[in-house]
Amino acid sequence: MNGKRIWMLLLAVLLLLGLTACGSSDPESGEGSPVSGLTVTEKGGARTIETDRFILKLGHADTWYYQVNEDDSLSLYNIEAKDTGWGGHLVTIRAFEEGDLSYEELPSYTVAGTRDGWTYVAVYPTDVQVNPENPEEMDAYRAVFQEVNEIREGGGPLTLK
Repeated sequence: MNGKRIWMLLLAVLLLLGLTACGSSDPESGEGSPVSGLTVTEKGGARTIETDRFILKLGHADTWYYQVNEDDSLSLYNIEAKDTGWGGHLVTIRAFEEGDLSYEELPSYTVAGTRDGWTYVAVYPTDVQVNPENPEEMDAYRAVFQEVNEIREGGGPLTLK
């Protein structure tokens, strides 16, 4: 099996595990959870993650995956950088109840918007998350990070419902 097939197989397994783990029911944290109602679709090289609260659509679907965290946040990672020990973190979407400003203590974040008493925050990495000596890995990471970074400018690939 060549390397690309292995990555595609790994990605498919991760997606299936993620969908199985997440299901389509609300997590215990309740109505503001950014992962309640999570579904994932792929079309034309792009992946769309849709929840009851937002839609996130990014290209380069074969280079990244998502992970639902214990705090019901949703993190995106570059596959190769994560698997080679560089972290690969692209962004994490977290929800905070209205009035909870604890996100202001985070070192790198953007308020993506507010809806129904919840503030949705995009949390970005603050250190190198990819091997700078691997040009292919850098290019794959950079392509998706540029899309994710558009959230800072008020929208881009993330739309609140």
